[in-house]
Amino acid sequence: MNEQNCKNSVLNAAKKLLSENLVARTWGNVSCLTDDGKIVITPSGLAYDKMKETDLVVYDPQTKKKSGKHKPSSEKGVHAAAYQIFADAGFVIHTHQTYASALSLSGFSQLQLSESEKAVLGVIALAEYALPGTKKLTANVKKCFEGGAKIVLMANHGAVVVGKDEDDAFAKAKLLETVCERAAKTQTVNVKTNKAKSDAVKKVFDETETKEFFCIYETAEILSAAEKADKYLYAQLDDVAQMAGRKIPVIDDTEKIRKLAKKYNVILIKNVGAVIRAKTQEDLDALKTLVQKACICYLHTYNCEDKKYLPAFEANLMRFVYKIKYSKESDPAVKESRKKEIIRIIKFVLFSASAGVIQILSFTLLNEVIFKGNFYWISYLVALVLSVIWNFTFNRRFTFKSANNVPIAMLKVLGYYAVFTPLSTLLVNYLTDVVLWNEYLVLAVNMLINFVTEFLFDQFVVFRKSIDTNDIAKREKEKEEELENTKEN
Repeated sequence: MNEQNCKNSVLNAAKKLLSENLVARTWGNVSCLTDDGKIVITPSGLAYDKMKETDLVVYDPQTKKKSGKHKPSSEKGVHAAAYQIFADAGFVIHTHQTYASALSLSGFSQLQLSESEKAVLGVIALAEYALPGTKKLTANVKKCFEGGAKIVLMANHGAVVVGKDEDDAFAKAKLLETVCERAAKTQTVNVKTNKAKSDAVKKVFDETETKEFFCIYETAEILSAAEKADKYLYAQLDDVAQMAGRKIPVIDDTEKIRKLAKKYNVILIKNVGAVIRAKTQEDLDALKTLVQKACICYLHTYNCEDKKYLPAFEANLMRFVYKIKYSKESDPAVKESRKKEIIRIIKFVLFSASAGVIQILSFTLLNEVIFKGNFYWISYLVALVLSVIWNFTFNRRFTFKSANNVPIAMLKVLGYYAVFTPLSTLLVNYLTDVVLWNEYLVLAVNMLINFVTEFLFDQFVVFRKSIDTNDIAKREKEKEEELENTKEN
């Protein structure tokens, strides 16, 4: 297939992944093999419903080079392995389909196929768990390919389906889901909802001023999982860990909801359902899909008496990476916030550097010109105070744009230096006299520590509740609102 036709097929398949409920949000990936051995593949971390042809990546598995404005999917190695091993492979989809994911956790050996199903699906294998996007995961899946399996369930992750073309790959994926759903042990229990508790939860969120989206999602699987689970429902799948976190609290008392909602975006409440909050409607919909899948997988492993949770380190690592990277790809508000923070850091660096210049110049003037080398400590103290005042004044007004109480903020800054100065002095003496580091290297280390700790102290202590509250910030906000209104009109 030529490159253009491959792009058309991949783009169509990317949309189909969502419509067929084979993935949520940006998880999973699609690829097609071109006539000249290159791979047209979906990019990393980009929403399928917004994907355009120009977003697709052309990846050469031989040279490892790519063309396109985005990075190729982190699972490109899995796709390349499929095309390398199977001569008739022309299309690969990596799905996060619900029941195949459940069977990747428990009960795979009991999977039963009819003769007609075997004819379509062929060999199905289970690959050992590894973090997504890693060489280890690629190696684990490749081992299954080498054993003849064109369908591989990746433990705690999802499935990879190798087909001759787009239609063949999707037909296999859908049949696989049918087979796995038939084998899944997801029997629910009869749980009645408590309207009073639901109303109490709604009242909490109605009284909370927030721009976030909120819903109570109630299904038989969610209610059953909440009934069976203890204190937490621990993540069993990679995508759940990434978006919902390593553990979902399971509670019975609605009094705890307000406190827990500050930390968790998904909470299971017995006789109520899943309380979900998100920053966008897209995130809310994705979380609903993931919570339902998480509860189905939990019920299956619970009934199989073979619960397989993700290791804590891996789950927390994926959550961290998702929060700092992938969740920002489709959230304009987060992108804008990140941009503001980068600008804030740049301003802090510049004003801090200028404060250093002020300190050097004022010390030189006092020590060399006015006091003629006498009263060194006075010269140093005055120069230090001038630099701190300079740095505080400009950072307060232009970096953090704070309208807080100046004397109180200044006392907090002095408190920082009251701690930092003696500690840094001890560190400098230790590194120069004991470790015997070069004094200029020690100075550079000390300045770096000073910069980082002072910025964090200013951000989270001195100006914590007053960032972007002064007249400059208000004027900027008014301009942004005017611009937004202009765009809407």
